[in-house]
Amino acid sequence: MPLLIQDKQTLRSHLRRIRDQIFIPGTLLYQQRAEAFLNNFYETIAFTRPYRIAGYMPRYSELNVLPLLTRLFNEGHQLAMPRCLPDDLLAFHIWSPTDRMERNAFHVLEPIQGTSSIDPEIMLVPFLGFDKRGHRLGYGKGFYDRTLANATLKNHCITVGVGYNEQEIDEVPIGEHDQSLDFIITDNLILKLKP
Repeated sequence: MPLLIQDKQTLRSHLRRIRDQIFIPGTLLYQQRAEAFLNNFYETIAFTRPYRIAGYMPRYSELNVLPLLTRLFNEGHQLAMPRCLPDDLLAFHIWSPTDRMERNAFHVLEPIQGTSSIDPEIMLVPFLGFDKRGHRLGYGKGFYDRTLANATLKNHCITVGVGYNEQEIDEVPIGEHDQSLDFIITDNLILKLKP
């Protein structure tokens, strides 16, 4: 197994364990961190009109973006959630907070098949770890990296890495296909990485 892949797998396990021990869904701390993130998001992203925004359905101890998505929906933004495609890419399907979802092969909730897809202008990207250079450590399947490598999406979509401050590491090991982010916003940190 190549050293980079082995290093990433070890790091993923370590960061997931730390996150799972600190952030337990339903606890006051979990809710407070989601609120702090929401405030930092609005402090960072200025809306001049309704946008097409891709979120994600939080799993386990991932930062809960649902309060943010509900607020964005109520403000008139068009929301989308990722749906895994057979070619290991993501498509972003229109979603509202009351829509029914289904579980995919990875047990992730996604919009039901047959809903319309959009190209997002802003994309919330979950991570297990990040560094101050704008690199993220994902879950290892490469769905977001392959999707973000699409030139059209890359040039017309603002990517916002989303997680907790405790997920920061000195340096994310990166490979040739890993994509960097435009912003990283946590409950306690705002990094603008690209002009």
